[in-house]
Amino acid sequence: MENGSKKSKNRIKTKRRYSGSERRSGYYNHFDFLLLTFVVIISIFGLIMMYSIGGKSKVINQGVFFTIGYVLIAVFAFVGTEIPFENFRRFVSAKGRYQHRWANEMFEDLVSIPGIILIVATFLQFLVLVPGIGMEVNGARRWFNLGVCTLQPAEITKIAVIIFTAYIGYTRAARLDKIRVIQYFGYVLPAIGAIAIENLSSAIIVAGIAFLVYFVVARNKLIYIAMFVAAFMLIVVYLSMGDDYRGNRYKNWKEVENYDLNSQQAKDSQVLQGLFCIANGGVKGTGFGRGVQKKTLPESGNDMIFAVICEELGLIGAGVLVLIYLAILWRIMIIGKYACSLFQTLVCYGVMAHMGLQVVLNIMVVTNSIPNTGVSLPFVSAGGTATVLQLVEIGFVLMISWSMKHENK
Repeated sequence: MENGSKKSKNRIKTKRRYSGSERRSGYYNHFDFLLLTFVVIISIFGLIMMYSIGGKSKVINQGVFFTIGYVLIAVFAFVGTEIPFENFRRFVSAKGRYQHRWANEMFEDLVSIPGIILIVATFLQFLVLVPGIGMEVNGARRWFNLGVCTLQPAEITKIAVIIFTAYIGYTRAARLDKIRVIQYFGYVLPAIGAIAIENLSSAIIVAGIAFLVYFVVARNKLIYIAMFVAAFMLIVVYLSMGDDYRGNRYKNWKEVENYDLNSQQAKDSQVLQGLFCIANGGVKGTGFGRGVQKKTLPESGNDMIFAVICEELGLIGAGVLVLIYLAILWRIMIIGKYACSLFQTLVCYGVMAHMGLQVVLNIMVVTNSIPNTGVSLPFVSAGGTATVLQLVEIGFVLMISWSMKHENK
């Protein structure tokens, strides 16, 4: 009887941990206008930097994507408040379908709505690699040409992995403490592998999202620490071997001060040019629109825009920008902590992992702390697919904060 009562108490505690009324009470029980304010501020700042780099045409082009993104935020945050966000249902029960239990579970995981979203995203990742279908730019085939704009499936995959891993953490939480977690990483490995062929940085971000979502749920952290160390070593070995495109980037990173700026491969010199921008800006910067070094900086409006910010606004301006990013991550974390279910919590943490990793990797590339990986700066760098879908992720988080308010009525 004692064992039975202990198990019952444990079940009650586990349930209340994620769905108790204490998570929907107090100051955090409202639509998070503070998060939306921080995102709007950083979006406006991004448009201002676009004007400094490319003039009105850049601002108009980027403004269109911001408009689309904020319309979608309104849809997800307000119209979507009645959607039972965490209640994804399996289409088919696999009970008795296969001899082994793990096969039945795999079938059920993959025929769920999050599983189908992940499968579609993975299919798009392989489809973009097909010559004649995927559009090749600067030697990399990462985009679909839709005529009026381009679509980068890696950005879709990031959202798909956030939703799918949150669902796995919600339904298979007890399994993520064991070695069988390899099976759940295996679900996202095909997408990661397809991305890594042409875009290693996005592959690292997608892997990081899955890792951090599972890590939050799991109680046995040693398995994850061992996997992280092994993955880190594999990436280092992969980058340092060979004389291909990535091998040259690794070599340039190690010997950036010896790079010949007169080389025809201007793209490879962008990190060194970016360091010149940072040095030229100093602490206070040269002033908005007065940057000189940015004119010779490849991809100044995309991957290297943080260097332009450092040149024109100095380390002070760059520091303020980092603080705003930290404020955004803080608000997402708070919403996740007080969400109404474990699924919603993990969606928030997945979005936080995506935003945090992208900001950290971008700044580390610009400051030559890691080899150049081609990562954009969220809400600031130019980009269509990335800008819209990052705002969609913010819409998910705001929808979760708004639903908390509705449940308390």
